Amino acid sequence: MSMNKNSSFVNTKMTFTGSTSSDTIGGMGKASQALRSVLETHEISQNRLAVEMGISRVNVGRWFHGVDPSAENIVEITKALQQLNPEAAREFVQLYLGDILNVGRATQTLRQVLKTYEISHDNLATTMGISRVKVDRWFYGIDPTAEEIAAMTRAIKQISPDAAIAFVQQYLGTILEDEEDQE
Repeated sequence: MSMNKNSSFVNTKMTFTGSTSSDTIGGMGKASQALRSVLETHEISQNRLAVEMGISRVNVGRWFHGVDPSAENIVEITKALQQLNPEAAREFVQLYLGDILNVGRATQTLRQVLKTYEISHDNLATTMGISRVKVDRWFYGIDPTAEEIAAMTRAIKQISPDAAIAFVQQYLGTILEDEEDQE
């Protein structure tokens, strides 16, 4: 597909469809949230992605602002991101699908504790002095580093000491269980 430099529209065979999935994050579909996070983190503009995909920026804008792309478009987004920034493509897939076979120990523990103690992503991010996007990444499948886990534990302790205790107990408990299973 080619783009005429004098034209603001691109001919494309791709169709715009939205998801009606109930798998939404703060009113946004999961794929939409993953796309937004990756574009912001890797400083890829909506226009740059649209040009790489050979489609109108309007479609990318819809996805960026909360309408989930179709499965076919998710594949095309991943291919375009792979061309622009392979790390962004890997992160998009991981944020969207998570580690289907084995979500990380820290991610599982974080999900349980935030839900049980009703700690919002915004509250944790603000307490840690980081962006909500970073907390979302941890929550939706990218395990934090050891340093991030330590900072997260301190922040959770500020919000709810009981939640911090539960986080550490659950996290360390799964480490010990994994080690016992390997013996």
